[in-house]
Amino acid sequence: MDEIDRRCIESKTEGNTLRSAYVPKFEGDFELMAPLLDPSMARKWLRNLDESSDRAKLKDFWKKQLLSLQIEVKDAFQPLAYMLGVMPENSDAEMPVQTAIRLLGHVFSRITKMRRSNAMRHCAPEFSTMLINNRLFSSRDYRNLFGNKFIDALEKEAIADAKMDQIGRYGGPSYSRGGNTHFRKGGSNFGSGANFKSNGNWNFNETYSSNRNKSGGQQLTGASNNNKYVSNFLPPVSSVDSSIVGGRLSLFSNAWHAFTDDPWILNIIEYGYSIEFTHPPSRSLFRQK
Repeated sequence: MDEIDRRCIESKTEGNTLRSAYVPKFEGDFELMAPLLDPSMARKWLRNLDESSDRAKLKDFWKKQLLSLQIEVKDAFQPLAYMLGVMPENSDAEMPVQTAIRLLGHVFSRITKMRRSNAMRHCAPEFSTMLINNRLFSSRDYRNLFGNKFIDALEKEAIADAKMDQIGRYGGPSYSRGGNTHFRKGGSNFGSGANFKSNGNWNFNETYSSNRNKSGGQQLTGASNNNKYVSNFLPPVSSVDSSIVGGRLSLFSNAWHAFTDDPWILNIIEYGYSIEFTHPPSRSLFRQK
């Protein structure tokens, strides 16, 4: 350890000299470097911090520390890559050098993933699971931390997510697996007895009780702040023809306007639901024996 400590870099000038001493050469325009944060992700990060100035800079601690560490790993990688390039074939040192390069490459890759995770945590945390898919990253776009391929996929995912949020809102068809009905924002409150929130959840402050009135009809009451009955909530049951067995829901279509103003729901209550076939159904004929 004492020998290692004595060989540590003592000044910035010495460090720069060592970094430039053994620079490996690669085919084409490839350059060994720590990837830079994509400009679009940097702008998104700053907007999330309410930084609108063009001269604003990111001052995240982990962003700076991880980038600095990755640059140091890259600096240690360069002499080994240089040595491998000038080494004679079948040299005894070839395998140890290749092993060291692979180990450093693994550390370099881990730091890249950590930097991506830290950036996504600030830019788009709801899409962080996309980082697991290695196919979204291209080795050709090594200069950027994410690359155009990932940015394009992220943009498509964000657009699809925004469209999913609009399904069933503001007059569109409403679908719910849990059986809850979709309500628009600013839905009706029934004397504060039953509060129907805009997300479709039913929050009952008090349980409704059913009382028979003098005329034999049924009247629903609910506990409210002023303890008043809900007026004209439902027509008396006696007004409905008892001989009608099915299709009675449309007889109470006026009452549904108090629940929702969604035209898709109200149309089904009043006129029924029509099955949306992909094509007209065919009628099969069978011979009778």
